[in-house]
Amino acid sequence: MNTASSSQSRAMELLTCLWGGEGASSGHSWERLNHAMRAGLSLAIGAGLRFHDGDFAEIMDRFSAGRWLGANDEWIYTAALSCGNRSAWKAYEAWKDRRPFLANDVTLPGNGFVHATFIHSKRGRLAVGAYFQWKGTRVWVTSFAADNSYLTACAKEWVTEGSYPRERIVKRFRITREDLALAFPSTKPKAKRAC
Repeated sequence: MNTASSSQSRAMELLTCLWGGEGASSGHSWERLNHAMRAGLSLAIGAGLRFHDGDFAEIMDRFSAGRWLGANDEWIYTAALSCGNRSAWKAYEAWKDRRPFLANDVTLPGNGFVHATFIHSKRGRLAVGAYFQWKGTRVWVTSFAADNSYLTACAKEWVTEGSYPRERIVKRFRITREDLALAFPSTKPKAKRAC
């Protein structure tokens, strides 16, 4: 793997700088480094820095990312989609070997890099935290299968037990790409085949 600065994506340049420069003026701290790396990745995504397809595999190898990404790295994909950072979501899909799950009327949670609480699209990729209509009810994506063959989405309702309201899962759906393609057929015209 070539790690020369000229061949790195802008996102990798930022993370390389953080990894190599942490503690230069105040002494080394794993806690500070791990926090800086996660914040740096979030900044790279939100700022729209370019990622290369192999970046997430390299991030795992070079920067001990298992220590700072968190127990569930799906936040990366959700952030990339919410911010509209195409290169970041493509790099994440390449890392996970995941073809996108597409649906109509998708709403994603916003984040600190966009001026919206929610981001809505007529047709879009699904990520953890996204919601859409499925079989007549609003569902939230909660996870993806380890082999990327399906996603899990849940219908919820608010209940009050004691003094505090909370969400309760009413129903879980296991949804494949094929299920989505049947429910939300693409409106793009198919390319004509040359004779």
